[in-house]
Amino acid sequence: MEANVPDYRRIVVRGRTALEQAGHFTIRVFAQIQGVSGDSMASQGDVGCCYVNVEDACETGCVAACERASYNAHSASAKQDCTMACIRACVRPDIPLGRFTTTVPTNK
Repeated sequence: MEANVPDYRRIVVRGRTALEQAGHFTIRVFAQIQGVSGDSMASQGDVGCCYVNVEDACETGCVAACERASYNAHSASAKQDCTMACIRACVRPDIPLGRFTTTVPTNK
């Protein structure tokens, strides 16, 4: 692969954040990566696991789901792009909780 050329066709991330009780947030993330040589989907989220703020929930959930999906799709460049897109979609100042979705296409 050439430098700076993504080795994926598309990334789709969907998720949901929720306030379970005061100061305890949960997240569920689904990351799908359509790689050049294979596709993969991974999820992350624990019902019993709670985070003290939405940002921590988003970062932890996004990193874990994107890491597994990119590894299984054999797409090294997708991990960072997936993680950053997921965190940006998940952490929204105007709507701090609820469902989120984002897509990262390439021009390949």
